[in-house]
Amino acid sequence: YNPAYRRIEMHLRATKPLEFRLGAQTYVFNEGETLHTEHSHKYTVSGFQAMAQRAGFRPGAVWTDPNQWFAVLWLEAERV
Repeated sequence: YNPAYRRIEMHLRATKPLEFRLGAQTYVFNEGETLHTEHSHKYTVSGFQAMAQRAGFRPGAVWTDPNQWFAVLWLEAERV
């Protein structure tokens, strides 16, 4: 977890030298090298609503689990 950015950062670390192909591209990783695979940002409901408003959305209903660890927010576009 990176508290400065309020996000979980996922990385895969090579435990030995490896090489793989994806389409026509070949990728080589040395032992210990990492591949950044994910940013999982964490927001408070009010923080996400404020960010959505700045982006032109109007917050609506909010649904959470009993612990309020997860939320689904209804947003409506204010601009077309």
